[in-house]
Amino acid sequence: MKDYGSWTDLEVNKAVASLDGMGRVFNQADISNNAIDCYGSSGNYYGTVDYCNNPSDSWPIIQRNNIATQPRPSSEEWFAFSICESEFEVSDKNPLRAAMIVCLMMNEAEQ
Repeated sequence: MKDYGSWTDLEVNKAVASLDGMGRVFNQADISNNAIDCYGSSGNYYGTVDYCNNPSDSWPIIQRNNIATQPRPSSEEWFAFSICESEFEVSDKNPLRAAMIVCLMMNEAEQ
């Protein structure tokens, strides 16, 4: 299993975008928040996404993959996990990032 926790938000966003069918070519849209512009293989523009920080981008993935998040008691971190498969769980200060890493872990296990 890859060490997704060491990845930057930009790397996580790119990996999730490729899973989400957003396209093959990525450009960093805004270096301050790691948003990426997504293009299809034919060059058509899909939009700007930031799965790690924008709930409207990440929620469909969270819902589709049955991922849950909850705060960790007595901690500043959040816990994200697969509702269906208990071996996929991540802690992070950012609940959306944790959920996206769980999604990547689930996808890697399917491969």
